[in-house]
Amino acid sequence: MMELTMYQIEMDSLSEAEIKEINDQHILWIAGKGGERANFSGKTLWNLDLRDYPFVEADFSKCLIYDCIMPHNLLNSSFKQAELISVNFQRCDLTHAAFDQARCGLVNFQGAKLGGATLNQTELKDCNFTKTNLRYCQLRVYTAGPWTAYIRPDFTSIGCQHHSNEDWKRFTNYQIDDMSSQALKYWEENKKLIFMMMDSFKKDECDSL
Repeated sequence: MMELTMYQIEMDSLSEAEIKEINDQHILWIAGKGGERANFSGKTLWNLDLRDYPFVEADFSKCLIYDCIMPHNLLNSSFKQAELISVNFQRCDLTHAAFDQARCGLVNFQGAKLGGATLNQTELKDCNFTKTNLRYCQLRVYTAGPWTAYIRPDFTSIGCQHHSNEDWKRFTNYQIDDMSSQALKYWEENKKLIFMMMDSFKKDECDSL
């Protein structure tokens, strides 16, 4: 996503009046009375409190969401390829939500329900998963030293590095050392546990057969 200034983000953001209009149509759609599904795809949401909006199954794909408090009920919503910065999902119901290929920085998932949510190739940095329900969500969160590792079946984010699990396993010490002055020490101390968590997804698949 291209770099935007705060002025551009503010100017491009949907207004509360526009969101209310989208919500009115979405309520009708949910009730089967016509209307239209809430579609924020490609839009910008900035500095908004959306807690009281029932955006179940809403489409936030490719949306830029910056400094917003999100609705409590986002069941089955899509955030695919979205850019989320300083977004508050605290205690939100994100069951079966899709975050595939999204970029999440400083996102608060504390106490949220992420059961069955998908995070394929999602970039995660400095996110809060305290007391988050991750049941049936293919995510392992491991904090040690200066960084948190967000581990998925095929993709892992550590600090500002986002790579496939195959690449993480292939990296040489020289490549790891180039990432940060503390990276090699961290890697030598934690890579065995991180690899075990990567491989644990394969065990889960075998156990479910």
